[in-house]
Amino acid sequence: MELKEQTEFYNKYWKDYKNFGSYKLQRLSEIVKILEQVRKIKRNPKILDLGCGDGRFCAVWNEVGETVGMDLSTKAMDMASKRYPFIDFHAGDATKTEFKDGAFDIIISQEVIEHIEIQHEYVKECQRLLSHNGVLILTTPNKYYFDRRKGGNYSNQPIENILNPSQLKDLLAKDFRLLDFYTIIHPKGDYGIYKLLGSLIIRYGFSALKAEFLLQRIMSKSLLGLNIVCIAQKKK
Repeated sequence: MELKEQTEFYNKYWKDYKNFGSYKLQRLSEIVKILEQVRKIKRNPKILDLGCGDGRFCAVWNEVGETVGMDLSTKAMDMASKRYPFIDFHAGDATKTEFKDGAFDIIISQEVIEHIEIQHEYVKECQRLLSHNGVLILTTPNKYYFDRRKGGNYSNQPIENILNPSQLKDLLAKDFRLLDFYTIIHPKGDYGIYKLLGSLIIRYGFSALKAEFLLQRIMSKSLLGLNIVCIAQKKK
Protein backbone atom coordinates (compact mmCIF):
# COMPACT_ATOMS: atom_id res chain seq x y z
CA MET A 1 0.00 0.00 0.00
CA GLU A 2 1.25 3.49 -0.89
CA LEU A 3 2.23 5.78 1.97
CA LYS A 4 -0.45 8.27 0.95
CA GLU A 5 -3.17 5.62 1.31
CA GLN A 6 -1.81 4.61 4.70
CA THR A 7 -1.83 8.24 5.82
CA GLU A 8 -5.47 8.61 4.75
CA PHE A 9 -6.40 5.46 6.67
CA TYR A 10 -4.75 6.66 9.88
CA ASN A 11 -6.20 10.16 9.53
CA LYS A 12 -9.64 8.56 9.61
CA TYR A 13 -8.57 6.15 12.35
CA TRP A 14 -7.49 8.94 14.70
CA LYS A 15 -10.22 11.48 13.96
CA ASP A 16 -12.29 10.30 16.95
CA TYR A 17 -11.02 10.05 20.52
CA LYS A 18 -10.56 6.43 21.64
CA ASN A 19 -10.52 5.45 25.31
CA PHE A 20 -7.78 3.12 26.51
CA GLY A 21 -8.70 -0.55 26.57
CA SER A 22 -7.37 -3.01 29.13
CA TYR A 23 -4.51 -4.20 26.93
CA LYS A 24 -3.27 -0.67 26.24
CA LEU A 25 -3.29 0.10 29.94
CA GLN A 26 -1.26 -3.02 30.66
CA ARG A 27 1.30 -2.06 28.01
CA LEU A 28 1.44 1.47 29.40
CA SER A 29 2.12 0.12 32.88
CA GLU A 30 4.85 -2.20 31.58
CA ILE A 31 6.64 0.55 29.64
CA VAL A 32 6.55 2.88 32.65
CA LYS A 33 8.30 0.18 34.71
CA ILE A 34 10.90 -0.28 31.96
CA LEU A 35 11.52 3.47 31.73
CA GLU A 36 12.21 3.54 35.46
CA GLN A 37 14.94 0.93 34.90
CA VAL A 38 16.35 2.49 31.74
CA ARG A 39 16.79 5.96 33.17
CA LYS A 40 19.35 4.47 35.55
CA ILE A 41 21.41 3.91 32.39
CA LYS A 42 20.36 7.11 30.64
CA ARG A 43 19.84 10.03 33.04
CA ASN A 44 17.63 12.90 31.87
CA PRO A 45 16.93 11.02 28.64
CA LYS A 46 15.57 12.47 25.45
CA ILE A 47 12.76 10.19 24.32
CA LEU A 48 11.17 9.58 20.92
CA ASP A 49 7.81 7.85 20.65
CA LEU A 50 8.06 6.60 17.07
CA GLY A 51 4.53 5.86 15.88
CA CYS A 52 2.88 7.64 18.78
CA GLY A 53 -0.74 7.63 17.55
CA ASP A 54 -2.64 10.54 19.07
CA GLY A 55 0.17 11.33 21.49
CA ARG A 56 -1.45 10.47 24.80
CA PHE A 57 1.38 8.20 25.88
CA CYS A 58 3.91 10.95 25.17
CA ALA A 59 2.48 12.98 28.03
CA VAL A 60 3.36 10.10 30.35
CA TRP A 61 6.87 9.55 28.93
CA ASN A 62 7.49 13.29 29.29
CA GLU A 63 7.45 12.83 33.08
CA VAL A 64 10.62 10.74 32.65
CA GLY A 65 12.44 12.80 30.05
CA GLU A 66 11.91 15.36 27.31
CA THR A 67 9.71 13.57 24.77
CA VAL A 68 9.13 13.99 21.04
CA GLY A 69 6.28 12.22 19.24
CA MET A 70 6.03 11.17 15.61
CA ASP A 71 3.29 9.48 13.62
CA LEU A 72 2.29 9.00 10.00
CA SER A 73 -1.11 10.60 10.59
CA THR A 74 -1.15 14.36 10.09
CA LYS A 75 -4.57 14.44 11.74
CA ALA A 76 -3.27 12.70 14.87
CA MET A 77 -0.31 15.06 15.11
CA ASP A 78 -2.52 18.13 14.74
CA MET A 79 -4.78 16.87 17.53
CA ALA A 80 -1.83 15.92 19.73
CA SER A 81 -0.20 19.34 19.33
CA LYS A 82 -3.39 21.03 20.55
CA ARG A 83 -3.89 18.67 23.51
CA TYR A 84 -0.24 18.58 24.58
CA PRO A 85 1.37 21.86 23.49
CA PHE A 86 4.38 21.21 25.74
CA ILE A 87 5.44 18.27 23.51
CA ASP A 88 6.97 18.49 20.03
CA PHE A 89 5.07 16.40 17.48
CA HIS A 90 6.01 15.55 13.89
CA ALA A 91 4.09 13.89 11.06
CA GLY A 92 5.97 11.66 8.66
CA ASP A 93 7.37 8.30 7.62
CA ALA A 94 8.95 6.50 10.60
CA THR A 95 11.47 4.79 8.33
CA LYS A 96 12.80 8.08 6.94
CA THR A 97 12.77 10.77 9.61
CA GLU A 98 14.54 14.13 9.51
CA PHE A 99 15.98 13.91 13.02
CA LYS A 100 19.75 14.05 13.43
CA ASP A 101 21.87 10.96 14.06
CA GLY A 102 21.97 10.05 17.75
CA ALA A 103 19.27 12.58 18.64
CA PHE A 104 17.53 10.38 21.24
CA ASP A 105 18.52 8.29 24.24
CA ILE A 106 15.36 6.17 24.27
CA ILE A 107 12.98 5.19 21.48
CA ILE A 108 9.59 3.76 22.36
CA SER A 109 7.98 1.73 19.60
CA GLN A 110 4.60 0.50 20.79
CA GLU A 111 2.62 -1.71 18.37
CA VAL A 112 4.22 -0.13 15.30
CA ILE A 113 6.66 -2.49 13.62
CA GLU A 114 3.89 -4.90 12.58
CA HIS A 115 2.40 -2.10 10.46
CA ILE A 116 5.66 -1.37 8.62
CA GLU A 117 6.15 -2.87 5.17
CA ILE A 118 9.97 -2.91 5.07
CA GLN A 119 10.71 -3.64 8.71
CA HIS A 120 14.51 -3.69 8.54
CA GLU A 121 14.43 -0.04 7.38
CA TYR A 122 12.45 0.87 10.50
CA VAL A 123 14.94 -0.96 12.74
CA LYS A 124 17.87 0.72 10.99
CA GLU A 125 16.26 4.13 11.48
CA CYS A 126 15.82 3.43 15.20
CA GLN A 127 19.49 2.49 15.36
CA ARG A 128 20.51 5.70 13.56
CA LEU A 129 18.45 7.93 15.81
CA LEU A 130 19.72 6.48 19.10
CA SER A 131 22.67 7.93 20.96
CA HIS A 132 25.64 5.85 22.13
CA ASN A 133 24.25 2.91 24.14
CA GLY A 134 20.74 4.20 23.47
CA VAL A 135 17.82 1.93 24.30
CA LEU A 136 14.90 0.75 22.17
CA ILE A 137 11.74 -0.27 24.02
CA LEU A 138 9.56 -2.17 21.58
CA THR A 139 6.24 -3.97 21.91
CA THR A 140 4.45 -5.88 19.16
CA PRO A 141 1.79 -8.60 18.82
CA ASN A 142 3.09 -12.16 19.15
CA LYS A 143 2.45 -14.14 15.97
CA TYR A 144 3.02 -17.40 17.85
CA TYR A 145 -0.03 -16.61 19.99
CA PHE A 146 -2.25 -15.35 17.18
CA ASP A 147 -1.48 -18.40 15.02
CA ARG A 148 -3.05 -20.43 17.84
CA ARG A 149 -6.10 -18.25 18.36
CA LYS A 150 -9.42 -18.66 16.57
CA GLY A 151 -9.80 -15.76 14.16
CA GLY A 152 -6.08 -14.92 14.20
CA ASN A 153 -4.90 -11.32 14.59
CA TYR A 154 -7.60 -8.97 15.90
CA SER A 155 -6.22 -5.85 14.20
CA ASN A 156 -7.43 -4.62 10.81
CA GLN A 157 -4.94 -2.03 9.58
CA PRO A 158 -3.54 -1.56 6.06
CA ILE A 159 -0.36 -3.55 6.80
CA GLU A 160 -0.46 -6.52 9.17
CA ASN A 161 3.02 -8.01 9.25
CA ILE A 162 3.17 -9.54 12.73
CA LEU A 163 6.24 -11.40 13.92
CA ASN A 164 6.97 -14.39 16.10
CA PRO A 165 9.71 -14.04 18.76
CA SER A 166 12.49 -15.62 16.70
CA GLN A 167 11.70 -13.40 13.69
CA LEU A 168 11.87 -10.27 15.84
CA LYS A 169 15.16 -11.34 17.41
CA ASP A 170 16.64 -11.97 13.96
CA LEU A 171 15.43 -8.58 12.75
CA LEU A 172 17.12 -6.77 15.63
CA ALA A 173 20.30 -8.86 15.84
CA LYS A 174 22.49 -6.79 13.52
CA ASP A 175 21.95 -3.41 15.15
CA PHE A 176 20.90 -4.16 18.75
CA ARG A 177 21.92 -6.15 21.79
CA LEU A 178 18.99 -7.63 23.71
CA LEU A 179 18.75 -6.59 27.36
CA ASP A 180 15.46 -8.36 28.00
CA PHE A 181 12.88 -10.19 25.90
CA TYR A 182 9.58 -11.56 27.21
CA THR A 183 5.83 -11.40 26.71
CA ILE A 184 2.95 -9.81 28.59
CA ILE A 185 -0.85 -10.20 28.62
CA HIS A 186 -2.02 -13.80 28.69
CA PRO A 187 -5.55 -14.30 27.34
CA LYS A 188 -6.86 -17.74 26.53
CA GLY A 189 -5.63 -19.30 23.30
CA ASP A 190 -7.39 -22.06 21.39
CA TYR A 191 -4.81 -24.49 20.03
CA GLY A 192 -1.68 -26.37 21.06
CA ILE A 193 -0.01 -25.34 24.31
CA TYR A 194 -2.68 -22.72 24.93
CA LYS A 195 -5.39 -25.35 25.04
CA LEU A 196 -3.44 -27.12 27.78
CA LEU A 197 -2.61 -24.00 29.77
CA GLY A 198 -6.18 -22.77 29.44
CA SER A 199 -7.70 -25.97 30.79
CA LEU A 200 -9.72 -25.79 33.97
CA ILE A 201 -7.49 -28.37 35.64
CA ILE A 202 -4.34 -26.32 35.09
CA ARG A 203 -5.89 -22.97 36.03
CA TYR A 204 -7.73 -24.28 39.10
CA GLY A 205 -4.58 -26.12 40.14
CA PHE A 206 -2.49 -22.93 40.14
CA SER A 207 -5.35 -21.04 41.78
CA ALA A 208 -5.64 -23.60 44.58
CA LEU A 209 -1.92 -23.27 45.22
CA LYS A 210 -2.28 -19.46 45.15
CA ALA A 211 0.36 -19.48 42.44
CA GLU A 212 -1.39 -17.74 39.55
CA PHE A 213 1.64 -15.43 39.36
CA LEU A 214 3.80 -18.48 38.66
CA LEU A 215 1.65 -19.47 35.69
CA GLN A 216 1.90 -15.91 34.37
CA ARG A 217 5.68 -15.94 34.80
CA ILE A 218 5.99 -19.27 33.01
CA MET A 219 3.96 -17.93 30.06
CA SER A 220 5.94 -14.67 30.04
CA LYS A 221 9.39 -16.27 29.96
CA SER A 222 8.22 -18.99 27.54
CA LEU A 223 7.15 -16.19 25.16
CA LEU A 224 3.52 -17.33 25.08
CA GLY A 225 1.86 -13.98 25.81
CA LEU A 226 -0.14 -11.82 23.44
CA ASN A 227 2.47 -9.04 23.25
CA ILE A 228 6.24 -9.31 22.90
CA VAL A 229 8.24 -6.82 24.94
CA CYS A 230 11.80 -6.16 23.83
CA ILE A 231 14.40 -3.98 25.55
CA ALA A 232 17.42 -3.60 23.30
CA GLN A 233 20.56 -1.48 23.39
CA LYS A 234 22.21 0.01 20.35
CA LYS A 235 25.41 -1.76 19.38
CA LYS A 236 28.56 0.30 19.06
